[in-house]
Amino acid sequence: MLAGLLAGCGDDGERDAPWVRVEDDALDGINIRSTWGVGEEVWGIGRRFDFTIPVVVHSDGTRWEVLSGGEDPPESSYSLWATASEDVWLVGEGLLWHWNGAAWSPVDLSSALGGTTGQVRSVWGTAPDDMWISVDLDEGDDIALRYDGASWQMMFAVPIEWEYEDDEPHIGPGCSVSRNEVWVLVSQGGGSERTPTMFRWDGVDWEMLAGAGYEPFCAAGQVWVFWRVSDLGGAVASRNGGDSWNRFVRFDEDSGVKFAGLWAGNDGDGWIVGSQYDDEFDEWLQIWRISGDEVSPTLDLGWFRGAGGAIWQTESGHVLAFGSDGLVFQYTGAE
Repeated sequence: MLAGLLAGCGDDGERDAPWVRVEDDALDGINIRSTWGVGEEVWGIGRRFDFTIPVVVHSDGTRWEVLSGGEDPPESSYSLWATASEDVWLVGEGLLWHWNGAAWSPVDLSSALGGTTGQVRSVWGTAPDDMWISVDLDEGDDIALRYDGASWQMMFAVPIEWEYEDDEPHIGPGCSVSRNEVWVLVSQGGGSERTPTMFRWDGVDWEMLAGAGYEPFCAAGQVWVFWRVSDLGGAVASRNGGDSWNRFVRFDEDSGVKFAGLWAGNDGDGWIVGSQYDDEFDEWLQIWRISGDEVSPTLDLGWFRGAGGAIWQTESGHVLAFGSDGLVFQYTGAE
């Protein structure tokens, strides 16, 4: 599989069609690891190759820029969501941050948490008046809060009746199919011992659906998830469009494949970004294309340097794949 992906790849990082290199000084040396987009705009969280402070970059569809101003976001920034150029939300080091078009500032959640303290884990939503965050409380059940544009409401608390009494469950990321269909991940353990479970809200009640994975992605009336078979490799991707999970791709542990991100469109097709080891145990970032129930390799993004790996497709169909050290490629669709 890897040999086919490397065909047409030169030492200078250039690729043959249908992928072309995106050249922009604002992206130089940045390892993008998480993205979000609205229309033709795309945002990404990354860190420079020297692992200094994190960087948030933004494209308006024609050029890239670094969003700087106000307080610097924290070093460990890992969840991003936006509704417009002046309304960007970021989670880092347990805090929620907001970009108003000119500056970053932390969001005070003390009133929303009712005097308790906790670590914000993820942010997502459908609109400025329908934003969610998951919070890992320092004491008590972990929760999910919803913002209606004016105030926060507690919408979900993690159940405590779990199989492993000595390993408390923790809330993870979530996503929204619509205002009345929201998914939240809860898990116990770590690595290959992780036990993930998804909870789905139908606008009134919560329902538990076992058999989930890592960070969910909502699109086309479905929720998509993936997870690792082990820390050495192997990956599974599934989707749920009703009451059951449909496993549509699996790589065994000896394949060396690890997923890092996923994007899916309203037509049900999409893209997976991850990494794969070659015969010499070097790790390379990869892109796989989802078409119906078929998943096929389409691009290697170069040597994996321990950071980077994300993908997004804009409203007009432009696909952007982010690798290490500022490598970004756009899918042209021309075979």
